[in-house]
Amino acid sequence: MIALDALLAAQYPVGAFTQVWTGPAPQIPAKKANFPEYDWRTEGRIKNYWDYYALNDGLAGYVSTALMEAYQIYEDDRYRQAVLKLGDFLILAQLPAPQTAWAQQYNFEMQPIWARKFEPPAVTGGETQDVIQTLMNIYQFSGDRKYLKPIPSALAYLKKSQLPDGQLARYYELKTNRPLYMTRRGKKYSLTYDDSDLPRHYGWKIESHLTSLQREFNTLKSARKRKPY
Repeated sequence: MIALDALLAAQYPVGAFTQVWTGPAPQIPAKKANFPEYDWRTEGRIKNYWDYYALNDGLAGYVSTALMEAYQIYEDDRYRQAVLKLGDFLILAQLPAPQTAWAQQYNFEMQPIWARKFEPPAVTGGETQDVIQTLMNIYQFSGDRKYLKPIPSALAYLKKSQLPDGQLARYYELKTNRPLYMTRRGKKYSLTYDDSDLPRHYGWKIESHLTSLQREFNTLKSARKRKPY
């Protein structure tokens, strides 16, 4: 219970979670995701990015699963409300058309930002798939169809963005949607569109799960409205 209490304390009022918990989350007004107007390549870096909204490394899926299981075990409505708040944040965090997907990391203005030096502000193929699955799970948990509404445009975006081999790029450049990669020389990383010399410590291309995600979404969409847990 101590761990679950800490998890609840770490949730921002807008429903987001961050990578590191250093104390109670501050009150930040809810905003809709948007693209930065500055040059994100050289501006807008935040040293303590881990204190800001994160979806990296499957955070949405892991945290929502833990909270849903906690609610089913302890029947404490705080866990249910935390799941719904996370779902509401995911709806807000969907980027504008035509890139109707998600980023790994956001600032409090709900703009994609740098995380580690090889994690640029970008639309992300991997975390977007995790968010789609999470939204479907939250719909099944809550019975509220609003959690399904972001999914069709996200699936359509990912289908258009698949690489020639059927995979997804980890990163797509903001606004241009070009697959975005990095080269590495020593400790220095540089942005590139060329995938011929990629650092091996990171997954720059992601397996596509679009077929199974689309199938599950179609099933949920056509089914009768679920009763919430």
